[in-house]
Amino acid sequence: MAAKIILFLIYGNKRAYHLELTYSVLSAARFLKEDPAEIRLVLATDRENQRPDLPVDHLLMTPEMLYEWQMEGTYNHAVKAYALHHAVKHFNSPVILLDSDTIIHEHPKRLFDRMG
Repeated sequence: MAAKIILFLIYGNKRAYHLELTYSVLSAARFLKEDPAEIRLVLATDRENQRPDLPVDHLLMTPEMLYEWQMEGTYNHAVKAYALHHAVKHFNSPVILLDSDTIIHEHPKRLFDRMG
């Protein structure tokens, strides 16, 4: 079975988003350290916002993808749906998209237990 994916998304260059992302990723990673449960943490991002300091794999988005996914700049948050769709197709695995300000308080495998 392919690994399950917890997907985070960040683009643009806002320090607050990066601080939130750091805390969110580390809150999930602490559980996966003891019990990986075949879960990968993945960051969908543009080249400028890669985070090699975090325990994540990267799914890169080109500037053209971001522009298209933002509906040519008219709806910034549409990127979430497009990034999720892209990750599902790319990994061919269950994917859960978490906002960068999400704090994980119990093992993330429980999220996948709730998926249909």
